[in-house]
Amino acid sequence: MNKHTTLKESLALNFQEKFKCVGSECAATCCSGWRISLGKSTYTSYKKNSELAPFVEKFKDKTVSRSSKNYGQIRLLGNGDCPYLDENLLCKVHSGLGKNALSKTCSEFPRTSITSISTVTQHLSLGCPEVVRLLLSEKKVSLENTNHDSKRDGILKIGFHTLLPAIIEFIEISPSPTWKKLLALQTTLLKIKKQSFSEMPYLLGLFKDSLNSINEENLQDPGIFQVRTLFPSVERLSVDGQRNSLTQIRQSAKLYLLKNGGSFESKVKLFVVARELLKRATTKENVDFIDRIAISEIYKNYNNFTNEDSDINEVFGNVAVTCAMIRFVVICNFGYGNFEISNAKLNKIIALMYRTMGHNSHFLSDIKKDLKAQFGDSNIAGALLLA
Repeated sequence: MNKHTTLKESLALNFQEKFKCVGSECAATCCSGWRISLGKSTYTSYKKNSELAPFVEKFKDKTVSRSSKNYGQIRLLGNGDCPYLDENLLCKVHSGLGKNALSKTCSEFPRTSITSISTVTQHLSLGCPEVVRLLLSEKKVSLENTNHDSKRDGILKIGFHTLLPAIIEFIEISPSPTWKKLLALQTTLLKIKKQSFSEMPYLLGLFKDSLNSINEENLQDPGIFQVRTLFPSVERLSVDGQRNSLTQIRQSAKLYLLKNGGSFESKVKLFVVARELLKRATTKENVDFIDRIAISEIYKNYNNFTNEDSDINEVFGNVAVTCAMIRFVVICNFGYGNFEISNAKLNKIIALMYRTMGHNSHFLSDIKKDLKAQFGDSNIAGALLLA
């Protein structure tokens, strides 16, 4: 290496190194239920293969421009499965042609990376239930520099990256509910956006000050607001071309809220009961699953809110709405299951809902439009969906 070359720091959350695909044992195979895009070279290669060619077509998503990276796509079966999935839920392309024949999407999922001038940020998608399991089972989540040549005690606490470890630490150690922590972070980051980042204790103090300044005196139970905003999204949730898993999750959520006749008042009462009982049940655990989802989403979007041109309100609004929608469906499935939910079921719901929102661009935008119509500010109101 040239002595003048600066080694990029490779960032990852500490649980990520434990990830290993569980293959056919996966509770929700990643080879079903969402678009599989193909690069131009992979598209051309598959078109030349008589067994693969019938299921390959040009990229059709009108919201994304076709490029060499999104040149083609795999045409899924009626149940949403990839046509190259065998009876053991393993990939025929991988087993028959080798891993080098896989598309970029298939070879990398659930891994993604974002490269900046000085860093490479490694991320694992919550669309994978095994990733969710690892995230929720980790005793404490922290940020690590995985480039061992420039590693400093395993934890990044210096320079530009002081802020991200402080955010993760604040969410992990504060006993306050997620919605308050997100509002506190949002408020603080708006204040210090153009300042140089200081040491972690100073940042944690700023976050705590913002947290303590949040006034809850006039905050009424937000159950009415949450049901009014999120239940229509559950009803609109498309399950076409999906395995039965997502259909069952949506149906369970609907059936629980509709079981006493379906009046709006009844829905709210049922939701609040399940919400509070789930809160008590999860309080017994060491980990708040919504806290962990928030950490993962903030980490994934970190570059977006450290850029001068970024909209911090927008980023945190998206994080809050994503967490709120997942929590809402979990709460309703918890209620439908007689106020019980296994860890495996929780991981599966989170993964499938995360996939659904990630591959339906209108999903979050529809919720945020509704929030804006009600309150004029969809980003601040988004946090109240978690209250």
